[in-house]
Amino acid sequence: MLKKISLLLIFVLLTGCSYLNQQAMRKIKNIRILRSIDTSYVPHDCCYSAVHNTVFVMQEGSNIVHIYSSTGEKNMIGGLGFGKNKFSKLSDITISPDANLLILDSFEKSIKKFDWEGSLIAEIQLKEFGRPVLFDVSNDGTYFIYDEQKNEIISTSDFKNFYNFGKFQLSEPYSLNLQRTSLQVYEREADKTLLFSILGQFEREYEGNVQMKNQQVLKLEKYYLTTSKGERKFAINPQGWQHFIWKDNYVYLLAKNKVIIAELEYE
Repeated sequence: MLKKISLLLIFVLLTGCSYLNQQAMRKIKNIRILRSIDTSYVPHDCCYSAVHNTVFVMQEGSNIVHIYSSTGEKNMIGGLGFGKNKFSKLSDITISPDANLLILDSFEKSIKKFDWEGSLIAEIQLKEFGRPVLFDVSNDGTYFIYDEQKNEIISTSDFKNFYNFGKFQLSEPYSLNLQRTSLQVYEREADKTLLFSILGQFEREYEGNVQMKNQQVLKLEKYYLTTSKGERKFAINPQGWQHFIWKDNYVYLLAKNKVIIAELEYE
């Protein structure tokens, strides 16, 4: 009986590993555009709450975040001031594990949490940080925050215990993007992407604006998005793209006056 159970466990493990490998090796076939938003301003960053079908767009050179539902822009939060929905120095945005909006204010050293309609839910103070300017958060609630003053990425899940890394690899990060097993840092001036494990170990450097997940690689060229070997091109834009983010199975593309949210399709 024990032998049969052992053989069954081995079979389950082998088939599970085989399934994961097949999932990882699936080739990206196309991207399906879910939302295309034309803006009267230059978008700096964006994030998407699939649960609420809501897009949040951070406006370049301002303290404003625009909120778009399926029917168009429904709210706007931010601007200069001292109210709960105002920011002194808006520097980054992302989605929380419970599908709400997180906003980093680098001057106030705080992370504010808003619901999908723009109402403030909570606030986290970052007193231990010098100048926090970029961040992302994992599904288990671990925060990864780039402190420009220390030139380090700091990870924490309780804001009591901290782990610092990246000091000798980082120069001028433009964005942080957290995947399930890795943290990807794009440096626009040097046009390179640094790959770290979620434990803080530096793994490798890529040329260009690159995002990786499950052994799949996407790279942003000036006018289109392509796979690592360049065999396929997606989202061709004659006006050119400025930045992109790969989150879960969604890709966000930003141009001078446009934001696209797309879903990846596999063979």
